[in-house]
Amino acid sequence: MLLRWPLPRLFKTLLRMAARRDPTIPVSMAGTVGITAVGMFGKGHSGWGISAGSHVLDLVVGSTAWKPAVVEGRIEPRQILHLTVLFDHAVIDGAPAARFTRRLVELIESGYGDEPTECFTRMV
Repeated sequence: MLLRWPLPRLFKTLLRMAARRDPTIPVSMAGTVGITAVGMFGKGHSGWGISAGSHVLDLVVGSTAWKPAVVEGRIEPRQILHLTVLFDHAVIDGAPAARFTRRLVELIESGYGDEPTECFTRMV
C-alpha cells in the first residue's frame, strides 16, 4: 500500500477486524475462486505450488515435467502437470471436493477444450 507509515498497518488491522465480524467481506472483495500459475518460474524444476488459500477454492498450476508413468501396465515417459487444489473445508465438504477433483483430472487428461472453437462455443 502506498500510504504513509502507520496507515497501512492500521488499515489492514481494521480490515481484519471487520472480516472477523462479517465473513462475507473477504468473499465480496476477493471472490470465491483463485487461480495462479507458478509453473513458468520453474524452468528445469518440477513440483507443486503452495498457496495461502484465501478463497473457497484455490488452484495453483505448477510446472509440467517428463516423468515415468504407468500406462496399461508399462512404464512410459509422460508429461506430468503439477496442479495443487485447495478447498476451504469449512465451506466445501470432502465428498464434493473429491468428485470435483476427479472430474477436473478427467477433463485435463482427456484434453477437453483443446480445440479453440470448442472452447469459444462453450463460453458463448
